[in-house]
Amino acid sequence: MKTVYIDQNIVQYAYEKKLILKHYDEFEWVYSDEHLAEMIRSNKINMLRVLKDIKSRHIKIYDNKFKITDSANLEPFRDPEIVLQEYKDTIREAPQHDFGFTSLQTFFQGNKNAIDPKIFTEKFKEGIAKLTEGAFDNIDGHESKAQFDLLIDVLASELCDTLSDAREQIKPLSEMRKSISKTMFSNLRHENGPIIDQIWAIISTFSPGITKDQFFGKEHFPFKKQEKIPFLLGIAKCHSGLNYVGYWPDEKMSSLSKVYGINSDASHIGHAAFCSALMSADDRLCKKARAIYEYFNVGTIIFQVRF
Repeated sequence: MKTVYIDQNIVQYAYEKKLILKHYDEFEWVYSDEHLAEMIRSNKINMLRVLKDIKSRHIKIYDNKFKITDSANLEPFRDPEIVLQEYKDTIREAPQHDFGFTSLQTFFQGNKNAIDPKIFTEKFKEGIAKLTEGAFDNIDGHESKAQFDLLIDVLASELCDTLSDAREQIKPLSEMRKSISKTMFSNLRHENGPIIDQIWAIISTFSPGITKDQFFGKEHFPFKKQEKIPFLLGIAKCHSGLNYVGYWPDEKMSSLSKVYGINSDASHIGHAAFCSALMSADDRLCKKARAIYEYFNVGTIIFQVRF
């Protein structure tokens, strides 16, 4: 069965009656948790009726322990309101703390005032303390807890120094891109070869010790030794890399209010990679998705809706 993942803007246009979507027997419409998160953030829960009317099916990539996997589960059609309630229950029950990573993202995207290194590291320590509260209750003595606290203090101090140094070097994205190349990457054409290969041929000299696959998300950076990068996360990292160097970049990337939407775009592209097609009306998203799917050898077709 063919599956078509619909971007959030398609759901929005259908809700506003600017676009007519219907249920078809020939293929299945698909949505993900990212749609639910966006509806909650924008307080537009009524858009669920669009998903219900077209009998859209929910795709799930995480297992029940919140681990990102490399396979997807396409659930049978269920009332989206039930799926939303389950999503809310899961979020409510899961341990949470706002570490300020969205602010950190805008910081490294050129907004050096997005965070204060000292305040950020203090919140980091508070978050670790909150998430590990009670973890040492069954351990004999307090020595392990003291050693753990000391380790966190050392890590926080190193993090603060790193962020302080970075703050002195960070430039606006426009300046950074000009320092790398005078080429407008958005002018690159697929007929001249894979987009990411073309970009890497230009920027590789500015990234000594880092490979193309590390920069664009297929592999970890050399200083970070971990298990294999999950497919969904790799696509999100690739999306960030393209945005960073300036291939059809999202606007106002250093603005905190824009980060959530940018990250949602990356998530939609990643979820759609498990489907037959992606439908979107976002030109920048479609351009980056084509380059990403080409790089990851994904066969997802892109249907771009134009008004």
